[in-house]
Amino acid sequence: MPILPSDPSARWKMILAISIIFICFLWIVYFTFSNFGSRRLATAPDSPGWTAAHQINQELEKDRAFADVGVAVLTENPLKYVVKGGVYSQADLDRLPEALKRIKPDAEYELQVELLKR
Repeated sequence: MPILPSDPSARWKMILAISIIFICFLWIVYFTFSNFGSRRLATAPDSPGWTAAHQINQELEKDRAFADVGVAVLTENPLKYVVKGGVYSQADLDRLPEALKRIKPDAEYELQVELLKR
Protein backbone atom coordinates (compact mmCIF):
# COMPACT_ATOMS: atom_id res chain seq x y z
CA MET A 1 0.00 0.00 0.00
CA PRO A 2 1.71 3.21 -1.16
CA ILE A 3 1.96 6.19 1.19
CA LEU A 4 1.62 8.79 -1.56
CA PRO A 5 -1.32 8.74 -3.96
CA SER A 6 -0.67 7.65 -7.54
CA ASP A 7 -2.39 10.72 -9.05
CA PRO A 8 0.31 13.42 -9.62
CA SER A 9 -1.89 16.38 -8.62
CA ALA A 10 -3.02 14.66 -5.41
CA ARG A 11 0.61 13.74 -4.70
CA TRP A 12 1.72 17.40 -4.97
CA LYS A 13 -1.17 18.52 -2.78
CA MET A 14 -0.21 15.99 -0.12
CA ILE A 15 3.49 16.96 -0.29
CA LEU A 16 2.55 20.64 0.00
CA ALA A 17 0.22 19.99 2.95
CA ILE A 18 2.85 17.91 4.77
CA SER A 19 5.49 20.59 4.11
CA ILE A 20 3.26 23.36 5.50
CA ILE A 21 2.41 21.30 8.58
CA PHE A 22 6.11 20.55 9.14
CA ILE A 23 7.05 24.25 8.80
CA CYS A 24 4.29 25.22 11.26
CA PHE A 25 5.51 22.57 13.69
CA LEU A 26 9.09 23.91 13.47
CA TRP A 27 7.82 27.46 14.02
CA ILE A 28 5.87 26.40 17.13
CA VAL A 29 8.91 24.57 18.53
CA TYR A 30 11.16 27.59 17.85
CA PHE A 31 8.64 30.02 19.35
CA THR A 32 8.22 27.88 22.47
CA PHE A 33 11.91 27.43 23.17
CA SER A 34 12.85 31.02 22.32
CA ASN A 35 10.39 32.29 24.91
CA PHE A 36 11.88 30.15 27.66
CA GLY A 37 15.35 31.56 27.18
CA SER A 38 14.51 35.26 26.94
CA ARG A 39 12.50 35.72 30.12
CA ARG A 40 13.79 39.10 31.28
CA LEU A 41 12.30 40.96 34.19
CA ALA A 42 11.29 44.56 33.73
CA THR A 43 13.33 47.01 35.76
CA ALA A 44 12.13 50.32 37.08
CA PRO A 45 13.83 53.38 35.61
CA ASP A 46 16.65 54.47 37.89
CA SER A 47 16.30 58.23 38.04
CA PRO A 48 15.46 60.74 40.75
CA GLY A 49 12.14 61.56 39.08
CA TRP A 50 10.91 57.96 39.00
CA THR A 51 12.13 57.35 42.54
CA ALA A 52 10.13 60.35 43.73
CA ALA A 53 7.10 59.23 41.69
CA HIS A 54 7.25 55.85 43.43
CA GLN A 55 7.39 57.57 46.82
CA ILE A 56 4.45 59.81 45.90
CA ASN A 57 2.45 56.74 44.83
CA GLN A 58 3.21 55.05 48.15
CA GLU A 59 2.03 58.09 50.07
CA LEU A 60 -1.15 58.36 47.98
CA GLU A 61 -1.95 54.69 48.60
CA LYS A 62 -2.20 55.41 52.32
CA ASP A 63 -5.35 57.44 51.68
CA ARG A 64 -8.11 55.10 50.50
CA ALA A 65 -9.75 57.89 48.48
CA PHE A 66 -6.75 57.97 46.14
CA ALA A 67 -6.42 54.20 45.66
CA ASP A 68 -7.19 54.48 41.93
CA VAL A 69 -4.75 57.33 41.29
CA GLY A 70 -1.19 56.91 40.08
CA VAL A 71 1.74 59.25 39.46
CA ALA A 72 4.25 58.94 36.62
CA VAL A 73 7.03 61.11 35.25
CA LEU A 74 5.88 63.25 32.34
CA THR A 75 9.25 64.91 31.66
CA GLU A 76 12.63 64.47 33.34
CA ASN A 77 14.03 67.89 32.54
CA PRO A 78 12.26 69.98 33.78
CA LEU A 79 10.83 67.43 36.19
CA LYS A 80 7.07 67.24 35.77
CA TYR A 81 4.63 64.56 36.90
CA VAL A 82 1.35 63.36 35.44
CA VAL A 83 -1.35 62.15 37.80
CA LYS A 84 -3.83 59.73 36.21
CA GLY A 85 -6.74 57.73 37.50
CA GLY A 86 -10.01 58.43 39.19
CA VAL A 87 -11.68 59.33 42.47
CA TYR A 88 -15.24 58.66 43.60
CA SER A 89 -16.29 62.07 44.95
CA GLN A 90 -15.88 65.70 44.05
CA ALA A 91 -14.50 66.39 47.53
CA ASP A 92 -11.68 63.87 46.90
CA LEU A 93 -10.99 65.44 43.52
CA ASP A 94 -10.71 68.84 45.20
CA ARG A 95 -8.48 67.39 47.93
CA LEU A 96 -6.05 65.70 45.50
CA PRO A 97 -3.94 68.78 44.56
CA GLU A 98 -3.57 69.63 48.25
CA ALA A 99 -2.47 66.08 49.06
CA LEU A 100 0.08 66.15 46.24
CA LYS A 101 1.50 69.48 47.41
CA ARG A 102 1.68 68.13 50.96
CA ILE A 103 3.63 65.06 49.80
CA LYS A 104 6.03 66.88 47.48
CA PRO A 105 5.52 70.66 47.57
CA ASP A 106 8.11 71.65 44.95
CA ALA A 107 6.81 69.34 42.22
CA GLU A 108 4.75 70.34 39.20
CA TYR A 109 1.77 68.11 38.42
CA GLU A 110 -0.51 67.68 35.43
CA LEU A 111 -3.81 66.23 36.62
CA GLN A 112 -5.70 63.78 34.41
CA VAL A 113 -8.04 62.48 37.09
CA GLU A 114 -11.68 61.63 36.44
CA LEU A 115 -14.68 61.50 38.72
CA LEU A 116 -15.75 57.83 38.82
CA LYS A 117 -19.23 56.44 39.43
CA ARG A 118 -19.81 53.71 41.98
